[in-house]
Amino acid sequence: MISNVLIDLNVFFIYFFVQVIAFTMTFSVVARHDGGEYREVGALTGNFLYAMRLSLGDFNFDAFERTSTHTLADGTEVTTKYMNGSE
Repeated sequence: MISNVLIDLNVFFIYFFVQVIAFTMTFSVVARHDGGEYREVGALTGNFLYAMRLSLGDFNFDAFERTSTHTLADGTEVTTKYMNGSE
């Protein structure tokens, strides 16, 4: 019975995998990773894992967020948040 379900879902799995690959390539173009939780596996594999997490409902966008702190001439510190590597 389980094998019949998997056979019936075969087309869905192919379509799902193509969509995850498309999002992986989109993240590779749009976002730049300067480390983070996927720095050990490489950028493309990290984007694939991130796309899989998004497809499963884990909407944590901290992987694309970067914070920079600058000190001005008068000694005050300014913190700036960057999303998707747009500086």
